[in-house]
Amino acid sequence: MAKAFSADLRARVIAASQAQHSNAEIARFLKVSEPWVHKVLAHHHKTGQVEPQRNKPGPKFKLSADHDRIQAAVKATPDATLEELCQTLQLDVDVSTLWRLLRQLKITYKKKPARGRTKTA
Repeated sequence: MAKAFSADLRARVIAASQAQHSNAEIARFLKVSEPWVHKVLAHHHKTGQVEPQRNKPGPKFKLSADHDRIQAAVKATPDATLEELCQTLQLDVDVSTLWRLLRQLKITYKKKPARGRTKTA
């Protein structure tokens, strides 16, 4: 992710706007894009701050409370598929959610498909 522009540059944009310069003039003079100037001025008008917005944390992981229970189930039945684990533990999540948790816990969980033997001609 790209770094935010400095508070100094943002303050210069606001000062230039208060000096009655247009967004296009400000962008050309400071060598930034015109939409960015508009965003900075809108943010300053809305919040009164010069600093950039902070990123908000995403939603909490659905299985964060079940780590120990899932680890115990994997140790008890290491050959169970992800669907079987979801059914056994009565988890109301998709298989991909369980897979992401196992990856986060660094539990390798790869099933090898059954293969048939080659036949002679």
